[in-house]
Amino acid sequence: GNVVRSDGWGFVPLTDAELDFMIKNLRPVIRSDMIHAAYWDDQLVGYVVNIPDVNWALKRTWGRWDWLRMLQMPMLMRRTPKTRVIALGVDANFRNKGVAMMLIQRLIDLWNEYDEWEFSWVAEDNLKSIRAIERAVPVKQYKTYRLYEKTIGKPPTSIQN
Repeated sequence: GNVVRSDGWGFVPLTDAELDFMIKNLRPVIRSDMIHAAYWDDQLVGYVVNIPDVNWALKRTWGRWDWLRMLQMPMLMRRTPKTRVIALGVDANFRNKGVAMMLIQRLIDLWNEYDEWEFSWVAEDNLKSIRAIERAVPVKQYKTYRLYEKTIGKPPTSIQN
């Protein structure tokens, strides 16, 4: 996965421990039919991951205690009308070979299961992916998230007493 994502904005490689932690914590909400990977000669060349909207389900739980609320989550997660595409990536060497469209087609196969899809993790300058998604399904941009960087100050070169 790190090779596929390596040229994305702000990319930081995941360690095996970080990946294991993420899988362990997302396991309760991930559906296996919502994760698709493309391989070429046993090499990962692309993937798409979407998950049901956890926030929708959390808002509908009741009770004071977390253990009671967590008991309700599996049922609510099956009923959520919203989903989020949290990862879509294709190796640079395979981007013009139809891999992205094949992965997007997998999303389209699930399209009618949800009333609302969010593609919030698609960078606005990733025009190829945006256009591919727009050709496949009706989309409406309703929000743009922006991240900015700024150096806060120069660290001291030396400390004198």
